[in-house]
Amino acid sequence: MMTEAYRMLYEIEVGLRERAEEIMNRHHGPLWRRKLYEERKEHFYHTLSLFGKYEQLQTFFTPSERSRLYKLIPIRNKICHMQLLTIEEYGFLVSCYSLVTSSLDDHLSSVQSVTSST
Repeated sequence: MMTEAYRMLYEIEVGLRERAEEIMNRHHGPLWRRKLYEERKEHFYHTLSLFGKYEQLQTFFTPSERSRLYKLIPIRNKICHMQLLTIEEYGFLVSCYSLVTSSLDDHLSSVQSVTSST
């Protein structure tokens, strides 16, 4: 169970970080962090905050979905410190994983359909 939890957490974090970088680079150029006075931080909560802070990323999640994802932080910390998750925490992680992968897939599909029609 913990190996699978780590995999899901990894995919959530990397997926969100990569998608945020890709979109912000496209809209503001490779120096977007400097232009927007945004430090390069690798913390999950910081990456997640980008999706509520910038218009280009706000369509990924509703405010309630973002709030739900913030509740992953204590679970993330348990995984990173090799503490066992409860069944409830694991179930919550699974539901958040589904939310994130679905949102990233939907957004990728919409971007691909726009670029293929141009």
